[in-house]
Amino acid sequence: MAAATHLYAIAIGSNRLHGRYGRPPQVVEAVIARLDEEFGLFDASPIMLNAAIGGAGRDFANAVALVESELDPPAMLRRIKALEREFGR
Repeated sequence: MAAATHLYAIAIGSNRLHGRYGRPPQVVEAVIARLDEEFGLFDASPIMLNAAIGGAGRDFANAVALVESELDPPAMLRRIKALEREFGR
């Protein structure tokens, strides 16, 4: 029996300059590319630029990616948390 495939919606956002990837929109692009490499990227939204509200101070870049994976939800959460750490969060 084949493993079940799950479809996950992953919210992506950045408001920080990254030493390797650059400004927030490029960070979001890099994350989407990484998800495409690691999982089956089903689709991704356009990257939206949003003004900071309150004390954030820096504008945000946000998107959502739909990915397919055989990982169950707890394993997927662990993988996404590891990916966040790799990108400096």
